[in-house]
Amino acid sequence: MLKIIKSLIVLLIIIIVLFIVIGIFLPKDYTVSRSVVIDASPQQIHPYLNNLNNWPKWSPWVENDPTLKVSVGEISSGIGASQSWIGKDGDGSLVITESSIQEGIDYDLEFNKGQFRCKGIFEYIPEGQGTDVIWEMRGKVDTPVLGGYFAAKMDTWVGKEFENGLKNLKKVVEENK
Repeated sequence: MLKIIKSLIVLLIIIIVLFIVIGIFLPKDYTVSRSVVIDASPQQIHPYLNNLNNWPKWSPWVENDPTLKVSVGEISSGIGASQSWIGKDGDGSLVITESSIQEGIDYDLEFNKGQFRCKGIFEYIPEGQGTDVIWEMRGKVDTPVLGGYFAAKMDTWVGKEFENGLKNLKKVVEENK
């Protein structure tokens, strides 16, 4: 019996060491990207992304968290526009850093009081009579050991939300163009 317990302890130690070693060497960088073709021009899409007051019309986060409280900053549209939020899953903020009616917007994101930072992008690419809108988030999870595991799961955690948001955006833009 003692031999079985020793074997189980050794096996558990090996599993823990492997978990740590793998976690150390996993890539910490991640990219989540989804796209949708919207039957509209970039000029018709841009106001829904560039103006943060319009985000609740399509944002997937609002439908997933009824406790979400969003505050739009003094500047609500274009470069420098900002918003912050708090909800059941924590807090965050974003600031639009680039805005082009032809190309899209870039924004900086922070979560949990700045503990996690990443870059968000909406890119417009002409596609026939419409526009392919690409929503992307890039970042790095620097948490020791676990960072690589979190980075590997980011697409699973966020990708579905991006798909829902783009589906909502498509519906709103196409109904109101």
